[in-house]
Amino acid sequence: MIYWVWAVFKRMAPFKVVSLDDRWDQMNRSFMMPLTMSFAYLIDYGIIAGSTIKCTGFEDSFRSDAFVDEYCWTQGIYTYREAYDMQNTAIPYPGIMPEGIPNCIPLERYDGAKIECPNEEQYLKPTRVYHLWYQHIQLYFWLICTLFYLPYMVGICLGFNDTKPMITLLHDPITRDEDELDALLDKVARTLRLRFDIYGDTRSWFNVLYRRHTMLYLLFFLKLQYLGFSVAILALTHKKFKVGSFLTYGFEWVGSSVPNGSTYTLIQHKLFPKMAACEIRRWGATGLDIHRGMCVLPQNVSNSYIFLVFWIFLMLTIVGNLIGCVLTVRQYLVKTDGYNKLVNCTFWNDWNLRHLYWNVGGSGRVILHHLADNLHPCTFEKLIRRYWWLKRNEFVQYNGHLKDS
Repeated sequence: MIYWVWAVFKRMAPFKVVSLDDRWDQMNRSFMMPLTMSFAYLIDYGIIAGSTIKCTGFEDSFRSDAFVDEYCWTQGIYTYREAYDMQNTAIPYPGIMPEGIPNCIPLERYDGAKIECPNEEQYLKPTRVYHLWYQHIQLYFWLICTLFYLPYMVGICLGFNDTKPMITLLHDPITRDEDELDALLDKVARTLRLRFDIYGDTRSWFNVLYRRHTMLYLLFFLKLQYLGFSVAILALTHKKFKVGSFLTYGFEWVGSSVPNGSTYTLIQHKLFPKMAACEIRRWGATGLDIHRGMCVLPQNVSNSYIFLVFWIFLMLTIVGNLIGCVLTVRQYLVKTDGYNKLVNCTFWNDWNLRHLYWNVGGSGRVILHHLADNLHPCTFEKLIRRYWWLKRNEFVQYNGHLKDS
């Protein structure tokens, strides 16, 4: 049903979508951004519809269970770093260990000799790891979804999409009249002539170093932004977890199996503990009272799978952005490869096109590729021929000859 509505709307739309970025860039703004938004909605729905935390083990002096749950959820739940490497038979759950027990118990051998324990001060105390970001995971997804779209907005502000209206006029025009189509073609050809004359001017160093290659510099900048933001999101997500590594989350998930009694903890239990400890401090009759209990985090069950899917597609996005950077550098810095790609898109190889591609500069080559990617090959050929017709008339008029009809 949804696909049918979308297909009908697509046929009714007067203009089809014209995109100036390639498929590698669209993976960021057209796929990863909606994906992270859906994760935020999904987590919000789970928090509203389900239970996020349930604590037990506290004294009956707390009359309200809701107070205990909300206190632990807001003030911070914790686990012990050393408890993740203990035998599964010695701990109730990975990351949870009893408190107040001695580190060593004196033993007596069969021959009557006693094995003394060292001083308690010589032992390192267990390290508490507070998990303080599960409460706002949905806000984190809302934040990073904007980062996937930010390079595209930067490109619009810097003028990367200035040629989009020109391409849209010929991509799928609303008119089918031949005279009106020729008029549109003539408008676009005159716009190209003005732009290419600026790009081809080599009389000033400013024009040669900057204006002639502005679009190319901007394209490289956008590519590096997409790659840099995706890597930064991976590093930022890794920093959020205090135990375990998010960098290798998917690799460690595959083939993870733990036999009974093993000291190895699954990566999903390290990153998303389903059970944690909580400590409530309050004033009592004898001073400051400390109450400890355990809390179950059912929301982390779905969070572990959500972040697994997020890790997979984030890695694919990073690899795609890296491939896109390499292909872009090869396409625009190696003119032969770029021209061959242009010929493959337009099915047209002509001396006029080759001469234009070799002498129009980096900005002109970017515009030519945008035209070739979004226009019909016949329309592209007519446009280039109309451009050269205008150039010829300009040359004839400049030399004082009659204009050829």
